[in-house]
Amino acid sequence: MGGVDSAEAALEMYLAGASAIGVGTANFTNPYACPDIIENLPKVMDKYGISSLENLRQEVKASFR
Repeated sequence: MGGVDSAEAALEMYLAGASAIGVGTANFTNPYACPDIIENLPKVMDKYGISSLENLRQEVKASFR
């Protein structure tokens, strides 16, 4: 956890193997950080061809086997 301030940063956490993320300090500089991330996540997923976070998580998990 740490450094999640955008939808891209959230995806990076999932790519690192996270099954959940937390937004902390970003809320101090942007009180709408969480709603912004939630709103932008589908757009960023489309940009990178990610169909679902669960599929992404499973692909990452499988790559470590």
